[in-house]
Amino acid sequence: MITPEKKLEDKRILIVDDQAEMRALLKKMAQEQLGIEKIDVAMDAEEALGNIKANLYDIIFCDYELGLGKDGQQILEEVRHFKLISFNAAFILVTAATTRDMVMGALEYCPDGYLTKPINSHEFKVRILKVLKAKSHFKEIGHSIDENNTEEALKSCNNLITQKPQQAFEAFRIKGKLLLSIAVLKRRKKFMSLF
Repeated sequence: MITPEKKLEDKRILIVDDQAEMRALLKKMAQEQLGIEKIDVAMDAEEALGNIKANLYDIIFCDYELGLGKDGQQILEEVRHFKLISFNAAFILVTAATTRDMVMGALEYCPDGYLTKPINSHEFKVRILKVLKAKSHFKEIGHSIDENNTEEALKSCNNLITQKPQQAFEAFRIKGKLLLSIAVLKRRKKFMSLF
């Protein structure tokens, strides 16, 4: 299991981009700005999903447009749906598109952050540290979700709502998804009991 308490330099990242130059740039920035050395790269969705299934990543940088095949948004949907990454892992979409529709469409699928190309070193570091700090508020909830302990995750959401009101909106959003998943499971069990 991924532990969010890892030092920054101990984190493992995956960079997914169809352009070799961008993969190299992001790798260099991760090494120089964050001190991270455990870096894997992938050039398309198939390779990325293979890496994700084989390794535990703390941060995934994924280009939105990957050429033919699945795009970054579809990879995000798949890894979230099938729980291929820890709740505490950060999934960051990287894109050259800056249109409002693209950004709003990407946000609908809950990436933890996004970087807009061209990326400069200062912006890279600031954004990544901001994403990791935000994720750290939800580490207890994440541990419970990763262990499929919905009851404990709900308790952690309630604790966070009362102890850190500035994080209440996101905690309520997570709590809503958890309650919805409980309701879906109950309906599914009830339906299956009819047969």
